[in-house]
Amino acid sequence: MTISDFISNDLSLNGDQPFAAILGANPSEGARSPLLWNAAFDAHGLDWRMVPMDVTAASLPGLLAALDVDGRFIGGAIAVPHKEAVAAWLSDTADMDISDEALKIGAVNSLYRNAAGRLAGTNTDGEGALLSLRARRPELAASKILQIGFGGAGKAVAAYLAGVLNDPSQLSVAVRDLGGARQAGSRLGVALTQWPPDGMVLDGVDAVVNCTSIGARMIQDNDGKSLDLSVCSPLADLDAAGQERAKTMLGRMNPDGLVFDIIYDPDRTILLQHAEELGIATINGAGMNLEQAVIAFGYALGDQADMARTRTGMDAARRS
Repeated sequence: MTISDFISNDLSLNGDQPFAAILGANPSEGARSPLLWNAAFDAHGLDWRMVPMDVTAASLPGLLAALDVDGRFIGGAIAVPHKEAVAAWLSDTADMDISDEALKIGAVNSLYRNAAGRLAGTNTDGEGALLSLRARRPELAASKILQIGFGGAGKAVAAYLAGVLNDPSQLSVAVRDLGGARQAGSRLGVALTQWPPDGMVLDGVDAVVNCTSIGARMIQDNDGKSLDLSVCSPLADLDAAGQERAKTMLGRMNPDGLVFDIIYDPDRTILLQHAEELGIATINGAGMNLEQAVIAFGYALGDQADMARTRTGMDAARRS
């Protein structure tokens, strides 16, 4: 079976030319990675391309196996909701590699080839998020942080944030399923709290970090159902009453603090709009998206990658 047998969007590949791909529920509907990677290929003088691949959870193992044997595939990115499933597949499949960081996080967002030419995976989300956050807040060690969401990207961000805090328990992570998150939370040393968070959890918080899809224009759940979350804040229940409370809850955090939403489309989510109205500094996910892509591109190209050239090409593309 071929790659096209496992994806739901049209695929356009250039003969025998090497290619990269982003795998997710619906990256063909606006994922930014192809724009960034294709600009980096151009900057390196390579006529290669990244293509989106829309794949269901059921078809994901077949697609990964097909990519493994396709010598043109150099690597790429993993998008929602497949990061944890790809980590599990790599861990369970002979001759595949997964980095210690990705294994600890339990999620992969970057694919590349190992020394034997087989698929390998790592996670660049957390490193990209930390670089973006530190650009605005260089000193984080004493910060009290509330993170919302503990999926693939959430675990990656939590792992890197916990690593720079004086005490990992200064990071509280709001999750839907406390029982299901307990093992990962214990492994990282972070505190867990129920989602939606109680307003008191925000008292004196120095930073709020949203690692959920709540606030995105349109997403698809695991069943392929489209959900418009652009009018929602992740700080409260998604019904009308909860959303009325969301801005009030945000007002309990440190007014000199920072709100970081890893969503980059739209660039101003409801969460960020609420923070701006309260005079709280904000960061969206564009910088994180850039930095994790630069790092992932380096894995895919290996020794051929010039990181400064990669960043310059990608940054120009995202600003155009």
